Amino acid sequence: MGSGAFADGEPFNAMVFAGATKLFNEFYHLELPTEILLDIASGAGRFSEVIKARKRDLITLFRSEEGTLMFFDLESYTYTRLPFPFGEGNVGAYVLNPALPPLVLTPLLDEFRSNLVPLCTSFQAAHPEETHLRDVSDKTMRAHFEKRAEMDRHYLEYIIEESTLAKKAWDLLRNGDAAGLGRLLYNLQRSILNKAELTSPEIDWLVKRASEDRTIYGVSQISLGAPGALLLLIESQDPLPYTSRLEEYERIFGFHASIRPFTPYGSIRIEDEYSAG
Repeated sequence: MGSGAFADGEPFNAMVFAGATKLFNEFYHLELPTEILLDIASGAGRFSEVIKARKRDLITLFRSEEGTLMFFDLESYTYTRLPFPFGEGNVGAYVLNPALPPLVLTPLLDEFRSNLVPLCTSFQAAHPEETHLRDVSDKTMRAHFEKRAEMDRHYLEYIIEESTLAKKAWDLLRNGDAAGLGRLLYNLQRSILNKAELTSPEIDWLVKRASEDRTIYGVSQISLGAPGALLLLIESQDPLPYTSRLEEYERIFGFHASIRPFTPYGSIRIEDEYSAG
């Protein structure tokens, strides 16, 4: 269970697998049900050690509903739906793509994952009674990692903290608490920076500028395939005040960032002009 704040290519891979499966079904008029298409797309990743797609992303692509969010337990892949509470009225949600080259963050993510797997394995071997890593107490975690390197401790702290924040975020979304969710996004981004160290000077600059704007409730990295993609929660439907900072960003770093509204559009589909038949 977590927010999925990493920036990597796996969501894009999921879109390719799901899109190819959906197109094949339409082109040959197979009329396969969604569950079969999901199984086929999930199986595509088994043919490569490099090109992988997360099951969570594939489930989202095939089962999501327009105007709703999905809250996952990433151990069981069960999920709960919730109507998206923002995007109308006085609160706007936006996705900011900083246009970073993949090599800026991908090596950091690869290193994080390669270090995290043996850490989690060793912890669970030493504490078999802890069935869910996300429920481990701070006391138990600190005792286990007391003699380990500081970075090891930070990595596991980040995973546990991210899961905790994700559960709190769900409650805030259910209550439509934009201000509270914004503060949580800033807390998550600080954890990404200080614990996981999965940011860059460009991302830190964009987050800093957002924190200086009183119309922005919060900002944090999210996993959308674009390296360093950020979710911004703004008290207005018009992001113009912050958008003006993107010109300064381009002058300083040389990357042309873009911003778009975040709207849950529903499951993957083929538009009429591209459908077979």
